[in-house]
This record gives sequence, structure tokens and C-alpha cells, in this order.
Amino acid sequence: MPTTHVRKALAGRLRLKHLELFRSVMEQHTLRGAAEVSNMTQPAATKLVQELEEMFAVPLFHRGKRGMQPTHYGEVMQRHIAILLADMDCMEEEIALVAEGGEGHIRLGVLPSLAPGLLTRSVDKMLSAHPKVQFSIQEAATTELLASLSRNELDLTFARIPDRDVIEGVRHATVYDEPFAVVTRKSHLLTKTRKPSWKLLSDATWILPAKGTPMRNFINELFSKNASFRLKVAVECSALEKVRDLIAGTDMVGVLPRSFLLHGTSRELVPLDLALGPNFAPISLFFRHHRDQPPVIDAFARMVQAAAIELDCTRAC
Repeated sequence: MPTTHVRKALAGRLRLKHLELFRSVMEQHTLRGAAEVSNMTQPAATKLVQELEEMFAVPLFHRGKRGMQPTHYGEVMQRHIAILLADMDCMEEEIALVAEGGEGHIRLGVLPSLAPGLLTRSVDKMLSAHPKVQFSIQEAATTELLASLSRNELDLTFARIPDRDVIEGVRHATVYDEPFAVVTRKSHLLTKTRKPSWKLLSDATWILPAKGTPMRNFINELFSKNASFRLKVAVECSALEKVRDLIAGTDMVGVLPRSFLLHGTSRELVPLDLALGPNFAPISLFFRHHRDQPPVIDAFARMVQAAAIELDCTRAC
């Protein structure tokens, strides 16, 4: 069916109940289960799915022993419907907030490695200028944060992209660069060596982020460039506070942002004299592309940039 015909069919027939029922089928994998959670009869649910397939003129599900499984068309629709429903939820929440006298709601993603003080300073500046703004803050790794952003579960997020490429559907603004260091506790034998070799480091016991994360890839590349040794990884952990505490209390070696060496148990840590090369990927603010942002989002982004300059994040690290 030509695209113009599809658009006409959607304009005249597509309803919110179609989208919500589709989401229920994706979650339940059966029409019976989807009908139950949607408070409708199974024949009514069947009719809605049939209407969707007629509107788009493509099959959305495979029907088989494993229940309702999405076709490739169904997978595409799932991604867009998730965004549409998230947009509607966001609209409803923002209208309710404004009706109660609020100025807006900021759903913010934060990396564990964000420079200490930057979030506090940025939020404080924002609330001073816009006291009726509300924040919801989620902390996670880069991949999880960017996935949440693409699903419109976040308005903006701090994240790192190692190759500095802009991922599809997202725009970004660099906030600051931060150097990292290989660290141990003060009593570790490696601290007795003025400048430990990569061979000596490869014999150590390491605590590293999970495989596939930007930080883990960065560390693996360092060793592949400087030595042909396989690291002995005893612990995988991406929570930097936990990594910091474990290094301080054991003989493990790890990689941390230099800013983390200034706080808490990090005072028990020592950066080794080792050149890691160019700084790891910069901390950036990411937004969904081609989406009109509420004014408070752009205002907060400006507060972040101002706070980073005031704190001189790179030098403080």
C-alpha cells in the first residue's frame, strides 16, 4: 500500500487503544493475556490487531506455538509505539505539573563517573533560577542511559561516547574532558616501583567494568597497544564508588577518574606513574534529536556548562 494511503488510514482510524493493545501483546505474547490486562474481550483484542495490520498493510506478528511473536515490521512498530506512549505520558505529567504551578519536569540521566560537585552545582543553580522545576534523576552506565534517552524515558543525560561519534537520533554538547589513572592502595607492592611496566601491570589482579562497556574497551585497548598480556580480572564492577572502596581495601588494581582520588576512601589510593595517552571520552550532555525541548531543558543545559566552568572540572580532576 502506498505511504499516502497508509497515512490517510492512520489519520482516520488509529486510536490510542490500538497502541496500548499492541504494547500489551508484545508483553504478554498472547491475545488472551493482552485482552485480560487491557480489560477487553479476546475478540475485541483480535479485531484491534487486525485493524493495525490492515492500516499498515503488513503482518505485525507471527502466530505459532510460542504465541504472538513480532515480525520485523512489528519490531519497528514496537520501537516507535514505545516512544509515542512515553511522549504522551510525559505530556500528561508536564501539563499536570504546570497546572499545579510548576515550571516543568527534568528527567536527567547521570553517570557514576560524573565529576563530584557538578550535579550538585548544576541543580542548585537551576533551582535558584527556576524554583518550581522538578527533577527525576537516574544513575546508570552510558549504554543504559542512552537507551533510556532514545525511548524518551529521559529528557537529557550525561554520557560518554569513546569515538566521539554522534549516535543516530541524538545530539550532544561536550561538557568537560577528564583524565583517568591506574590506581592501587598505598601499601600495594606496585607503589614501590617508580614507573611500573605494562608487563608488571599485566601480572596484577584487576577490578574492571563489565565487558562491552566504554571504559572496559578503553582499558583493553590500552593493553593491546602496550603489551600482549591477558589481564587477570577478579571482579567486574561499574559502580565507581564500589570500585574505589574495593581497591582501597584489597591488592586489586583498577582505573578511576582522577577526580575520585580526592574524596572518601580514595585518599587511601595512589595513582601509578603510567601514561594512559589521550583522555578517555569526554563527558557530554545528550538530547534526543529532532525533538522540541521544553525551555527548562535548554536552561538546565546552560546551567551545566556554567557550573563546569566554575568548578573547572578538568583541572579539578
